[in-house]
Order: sequence, then structure tokens, then C-alpha cells
Amino acid sequence: MSTRTDLVALAERALAHVDGEAQATAWWERQLSAGPGRAVTTEAVSVEVVVLAGGRVGTAVTTDVDEAGLARAAVGAAQLAASGPAARGDLPAPAAGREHDGYDPAVATLEPPLALDEWSSWRAAAATTAIASTRGVRAYEERSFGDLRVRRHGAPGRSLELTSATVRAGELDPAALAAEADALLGDGEPVPVEPGEYAVVLGPWAVAEVLRRAALAFGGPE
Repeated sequence: MSTRTDLVALAERALAHVDGEAQATAWWERQLSAGPGRAVTTEAVSVEVVVLAGGRVGTAVTTDVDEAGLARAAVGAAQLAASGPAARGDLPAPAAGREHDGYDPAVATLEPPLALDEWSSWRAAAATTAIASTRGVRAYEERSFGDLRVRRHGAPGRSLELTSATVRAGELDPAALAAEADALLGDGEPVPVEPGEYAVVLGPWAVAEVLRRAALAFGGPE
């Protein structure tokens, strides 16, 4: 894992290879996923160089973060700016950031679970990002998330999917969520619900699933 000092220095090194208005973003990310008989872990450090020239924008991204790789990205971004899309404005000026508690350092060493059942899936990721620009911006952020899904099928026409999402992926418990799904699905008989209106709080992934199913119901693309 790259430290804050490492990433800020990397962004500044990339910026030093550019003449004119530019911004360099350096980030470290670790992505993990698991499912039945499958576990994937990837980790990488990348740099993006954005150059504004003549009212146009050029962007180049590289994982070659030695001086030669950074120089190639800077030259490439400058060349692409000659024929790139029109810039929507100047690069932003320095501004105060907002504190948040959206990062769990444990994800940097977390490993995917290896005993998920056939109806479960698990994902986690962490990323740290540093930005340096010719306008004086020096910014840093770190974020992480975890996502666990468990699906159960009961009597014909009855199925249930539970999703749990959190900043701290190590707190996700596949066995506990599976037990909750089994209990809610029951023995195939309808679960009695008192009449009335109920408050429902859906995370982004749950909302995405609802929208996907609504689109399918009305003949939209999957």
C-alpha cells in the first residue's frame, strides 16, 4: 500500500513533467471479490495526467510510475490536448476539504472469504487518492467499502435477496446474513405482515437492483 506521503509525492513528480496548465492524480486501489469457488484480489498504483492547452483537454493514465513512465504520460496528455474535447473551464482553485469517516485501513490487508455458498457474493475495495495541480491544489482522500449479497429461493415464485453494505468490509458476516435470509424466507408459507406503511432505507446497490428489475418488468434492457 502507498502512504499519503508517497502518493502526494508521486502526483507532484508527474506534474513536474508538464509545461502549462495541468493536474496529476495518483491513486492506490485494492479490489477484492468472492463467489462460489472464486476469489479475486487486485492491487495497483496508477497516475492520471490531465493537460489543458488551447481550450482543449488531453488525458493519459499509466501504471508505469517510474520517471520514464510519468514523462510518457505527460507528453501523451499534452499531445492529446491538441485534438481533445473542449475544456469546460479552468482547473479548480484550492479549496478546503470535508472530513469524513469513509475509510477502513483493514481493507488494505483483508482477504476474500473462501467459503461462500452458491447464492452469495462478496466485494470490497479501498482507494487512496492524491491530487496536485498547477493552480496549487494539493488534496488527498481515502475511501473503502464492502458489499455482501445473499439470495435464497423458496417455493415456486418466491425468492429473497439481502444486501449488506458498509465502509468496513471486515465486519460483513456471510453466515449471519445467510441465516437471516433463511429465517425471512421461512418454510415457503407467506410471512404475515401487518397492514400499513413502512419506512424503507435502501443503499445504492439496493436501489440499483430495484431499478434493474423495474426496467425488466417494463421491457427495458437488463
